[in-house]
Amino acid sequence: EPDVDLVALPRNLGYGGAAPVYSGSVVLDLKRMNRILEVSEGNCSCLVEPGVSYFDMYRHLQETGSKLWLDVPDPGWGSMVGNALDSGGGYTTAPYRGHFEAACGIEAVLGDGELLRTGMGAMPGAETWQQYRMGIGPCLDGLFRQSSLGVVTKMGFWLFPQPEAYLSGAIDVWRYEDIEPLVELMNELEYGNLFNGMPSISSPVLSSGMMFQEVPAPEVMNARVQETGRPAWRASMSFYGPEKVIRSQWDYVKERFAKFAGARPAEPQFVKLPLSAEDMQKVSKARFGIPSLEIFSVGSNGFGDFNPSDGHIWFSAIIPRTGKGLVEANRVMRRECARLNIPLFMFSPAVTCWTRSLRLVYSGVARP
Repeated sequence: EPDVDLVALPRNLGYGGAAPVYSGSVVLDLKRMNRILEVSEGNCSCLVEPGVSYFDMYRHLQETGSKLWLDVPDPGWGSMVGNALDSGGGYTTAPYRGHFEAACGIEAVLGDGELLRTGMGAMPGAETWQQYRMGIGPCLDGLFRQSSLGVVTKMGFWLFPQPEAYLSGAIDVWRYEDIEPLVELMNELEYGNLFNGMPSISSPVLSSGMMFQEVPAPEVMNARVQETGRPAWRASMSFYGPEKVIRSQWDYVKERFAKFAGARPAEPQFVKLPLSAEDMQKVSKARFGIPSLEIFSVGSNGFGDFNPSDGHIWFSAIIPRTGKGLVEANRVMRRECARLNIPLFMFSPAVTCWTRSLRLVYSGVARP
């Protein structure tokens, strides 16, 4: 028999394409298996086939008047199953934005034709397949993540019940040396569920005009902060829940950041849910479980100058969730970009699509 891999790929044009990596591979196209098999409002879950895209599921939830949200990746046209099996991530609250972590129950066809169901789906007549991931015995779901050990034909997901309101805030701090205690405080607050939306850490002064190919020494960066009036670091976080609760949480977060000299909170963005038509034009759709293709304006539209690039490249490294890890990873990325003559278009921000990990996103574009 030919030595080939059987692969089923998500439509992941953010980090690659639909073509298999190796010659001789077989691509199995499952897009016609596009049934939404179940949506449970009470259990906040769904069961879908691999051809169901985020657009398909969002449309179904809207048409049925559901009060459930998806967590979506940047390009919304891909398969929910494919994205989860490729460890995709999104933007809402921690239990949902790691898409493989939010999956519950897999049905897969193995190489010999045998049908396997993981978790409680292995029990005949079980009504808890999308309620309890573990089942009895070994947890086998990971066998099908980024693998060719079977063809996944059904997959369950936990969905996010629509909250009452959303608040997004940011706080600026002004010294290079603040980065280590800033990350430590962000970790404490997120792990303690003081905010539940995806945080990020950026550097306005290093993003300004991209004046540094290297992350500068502390005294150089602090001098630049003084010259430009731009903060050294910006901590951003978001909150989903009842208005009274999330406003109190934001107040508490501001109190905790007061230990940084000159810490300056920005006026938060606040919206009541569901979104109005006016709100829809102002918000980042992915943070509200709304799929779109807006991410493809990055690079192709030149960030507002409508000067198309020749292409773009994304690289997302998982790094230590410390201030030292963040600075060192940026230093390495900037040094290598300079060596390879690859332009950066932003300071690499740190985000947490997956719980307790820190992801450093490098983004670059090619110009004629």
